Amino acid sequence: MNINIKVSLTDIERNRMYRNITGKCVKKMISRSELNDFVAGCIDAAISEIARKEHDDPSAPSVPMVDRFTPSELAEVTRLQAAGKSDNYIHGQLQVIRRYVLS
Repeated sequence: MNINIKVSLTDIERNRMYRNITGKCVKKMISRSELNDFVAGCIDAAISEIARKEHDDPSAPSVPMVDRFTPSELAEVTRLQAAGKSDNYIHGQLQVIRRYVLS
């Protein structure tokens, strides 16, 4: 399946993405191609992790999304839900927060 996702980034956000991905502290902005590769890598990692978890224990019951949150994450979920964000959007946000903010 091919999908198109609209992403709007400011120049500051593009610079932050470039620095995060390359590790270089320069005033350069991420290109569309670099961002596409980054997103594709994120999606591939998510797919691999889901497949690994299912392979490890395919009979494990699904845990409702709300039962997986720490109290601080639950506050963020509540804020995002109030802003009208979907559960999938919220889940993606939390994965990034857990990886880049809490690690």
